[in-house]
Amino acid sequence: MVHTNAEVLLPPGPVDAIAHEFWRVTEHYFQISDLPLNSAKVYQDNLPDLDDDLVQRTVDNALPTSPNMNFVRWLKSQGAKIMGTENYELLVRQRDAMLAGNAREAYRIAAERDVQIAGRISSSLEEGELGILLLGMGHKIEDKTHLFDGIDLEVPAPIREFYELNRDREIGYDLSRYRRL
Repeated sequence: MVHTNAEVLLPPGPVDAIAHEFWRVTEHYFQISDLPLNSAKVYQDNLPDLDDDLVQRTVDNALPTSPNMNFVRWLKSQGAKIMGTENYELLVRQRDAMLAGNAREAYRIAAERDVQIAGRISSSLEEGELGILLLGMGHKIEDKTHLFDGIDLEVPAPIREFYELNRDREIGYDLSRYRRL
C-alpha cells in the first residue's frame, strides 16, 4: 500500500497524489468484488495488537484525512473485523530508530515486524477465513511467505497492475528524511 506523507509525518509531497489514487483503486476493487467482507479480518500495519476495544477506537479516531484509514473504516462498515496486528514495542523501537536517523536499525526492526505480523495472522486467521493484509511498501512480506503456514497470499490484479504502472515513480520513503522532533 502507499501512505500519504501526512501518515508518515512528512510534509505534503508528490507521493500524496499517488497514495490517493492507490486507495481509490483498492477501494473500487473491494466494492465490486464478491468477497465476504462481512466476515473478513483486516490486518493493518502500524495497528498495535492491543485490547480489541482500543483497536476499534484507534481506527475510529485515526487521521480523518488518511485514505488508508478511511478504507479501513469502510471495511469495518461492511462488517469486517479490524485486528490488532503489530507488536507495540517493535513499533516504538522502529519509530525511535527513524527519528534518530538510524536507517539500518529501522530496516532491521521492519524485518522483525514482518515476522511478527506473519505470526499474528497465522495464529488468528482460521481455515476458510478471508484476511485482508494492508502493508506499507517498506515491508517485504513476499520474502517471508514460508511464515504463513497454510495461508494463501494473493495480491488482487488491479492492485498489482497499479504497482506495475507506477514502479518508476517515487512511491517509497527515504528514512534519512526523518529527523528527531
